[in-house]
Order: sequence, then C-alpha cells, then structure tokens
Amino acid sequence: MILKTVTILYSQFARSAIFLGFICICIGITILQLLGKPLYFWKQNWYHTFMRRTKRQTGIACIMLLQWLMPSDIVLSGDKKILSDFEELPNLQEDIQMYNRFILIVNHQISTDWLYIWWIAYIKKIHDGIYIILKDSLRKIPVIGWGMKTFGFIFLSRSWSKDYHKLKNHLEHLSLQNESMLLLLYPEGTNFSSNTKPQSLIYAKKKNLPMLDYVLLPRIKGLYLCLMHLNKSTKYLYNCTIGYQGVMYNEYAQDIFTFKSIIMNLKFPENVHIHFQKIDINKIPLDNEEKFKNWLYELWIEKDKLMHQFFNQGYFSDNLQ
Repeated sequence: MILKTVTILYSQFARSAIFLGFICICIGITILQLLGKPLYFWKQNWYHTFMRRTKRQTGIACIMLLQWLMPSDIVLSGDKKILSDFEELPNLQEDIQMYNRFILIVNHQISTDWLYIWWIAYIKKIHDGIYIILKDSLRKIPVIGWGMKTFGFIFLSRSWSKDYHKLKNHLEHLSLQNESMLLLLYPEGTNFSSNTKPQSLIYAKKKNLPMLDYVLLPRIKGLYLCLMHLNKSTKYLYNCTIGYQGVMYNEYAQDIFTFKSIIMNLKFPENVHIHFQKIDINKIPLDNEEKFKNWLYELWIEKDKLMHQFFNQGYFSDNLQ
C-alpha cells in the first residue's frame, strides 16, 4: 500500500517560512500549556483533557511539517491485520478502546523517525494519545522540552538505576488510563550510525550475542518493564521496521537525511517503507526476563533480515504474514 503526499515546495523561502511557522506553532502551544497549568489544581480531568488537545494540535502541526517539507510517499507492508486499519479509517472510532492502545517499537535510523510514527498515530486518530520515550538531553531544549514533558513524554538518562522508578511511575499512570494510547520506544536506544554500529558489534561479540549488520542490538529492560506494566490494559505490540529509499547497504540514513539537508537542500527520502508486525502481548514470554531477552533478540534478528532484504530489492516483501 502506498500513501501519497502533497506537492514538493521547491522555493527555499517557502520551505524556510513553513519551518519557522512550525516552530512558532510549537511555541504557541507551549504557551497555551502554561496558561492551562492552573487547571491541574482545580479539576485534573479538565487539565488532562486540555493537555491532550494541545498534543493533538502539535500532532497536526507535525503532519503539516511532514507533508510540506518531507513529502515522501509512505509504503506500507507486512501484517494485513494492521494494514486493514489504514483502509477502514471511518470505522476506527468504533474500535474497542483496548484495541486503540498499543506499544510500538521501531529501529532507529534518523532523528526524524518519530514524525512518521506520529503520522501513524494521526492516521489511526490517536495522535492526542502518543507518548514517546526519549533521551534526557532533549528535555533541556528551551520551551519545546518543557512542552514535551507536559505531554507526558518520558525522558530517560540511560542509567537503569536512575531510570527504573521514573519509568515505572509513568507506566503505572498509563496503565490506569482508559483512553487511546501509542507508546513509542526505540529498543536500540540511539541512531544506527558509523559510531554506534561498531560499539554494538563489540558488545555482541563480548557477550556472545547475535551479530547484526543493519540494526543495533536492542536493550532489554525498558521494553520488558513497559510490557509488564501495560499488558493488562494494552493488547498489542506493533513491531515496525523502517527503511529509507536512497540509502545504500553501506551507508547510514542519519548522515544523508538531516534537518539541514531536508530544509536547505531539499533532500529527503522519496519513499519511506514501513513494515508492520502485530504481536499479541499475551503471547510474549513475560514470565521470565531471560526468556524475554531471547525472544527480543530473535525479533531483532528477523528485523536485521528484513533490512537486508530491503537493501537488496528496495522494498519489504508483503508476504511475511
């Protein structure tokens, strides 16, 4: 399935104006969040609804940015049960609430990966329910960092002793919600790059773990904790694999598609390929962390094979499920 986007804006002035407009919208939404903060001390359900609406507007702004500055065609493949969700948009609101709550994991290649995931949330009409697990340094971005924190995004320092209780508290809060949710996390923890790939391979060799060519070895504890806390309120884990047209097997997407190249040089992937696998959380071995670790490594071996296939033929096969 291919989803088309809008006409490319070739004018540098127009593209710069769109990006500046996006920044202004984000700042404006953050100011709205600040003005709505007193609601927390009056009626917390009003506060929660207000903040979800500001997140919804941010999602729409992100889709605008994606369509006008990075108008890639989105090529979907994989599990037909997921693809039918995209074909039957008018019926999505009739879904059982639990089926509009899911965890999504994806290989991390470029810093704008999350825009395509927010697009998925928008298509499924849950763009006000997206939560992203991010590195802690992003929290310090002026204005926007505070806005992301208000959205309920989770910032981790990559130190499990520091992150465990913070993540646990966030997950307990999410598990009690009776609303749509997309929790996005990157088990690899960072972008696939010329720096991180050798580090991942050295660690894998030292620990006698799978040697992966096109993805990084995933981290275990964060995803395991997410699944343990959300398995009663969330039915599915969506396993996504993203491939970008224009990247060769010996190249790194983050070196080719940067914010600067997108805005200044009109360089973005012509096609973004997203392969879906829908996994019932009840079928994941959560009773033992060691079993879960082996399960996740096997999942990432398959993801590595998918990326190998993508580099060989230029697309993901549609017949895996």
